[in-house]
Amino acid sequence: MSESVHYETVLTDKNNKIIALFNPLFSEGIKELYIKEIKKRLN
Repeated sequence: MSESVHYETVLTDKNNKIIALFNPLFSEGIKELYIKEIKKRLN
């Protein structure tokens, strides 16, 4: 991860494989992607 004043979120699967690395707070599109990936893995 980059050193930054912004926080980044790491989304991993059950095997700790990184699915996404981003900050969902700064983009509505990224936020929707984040929610979609979480819902997909909860089913």
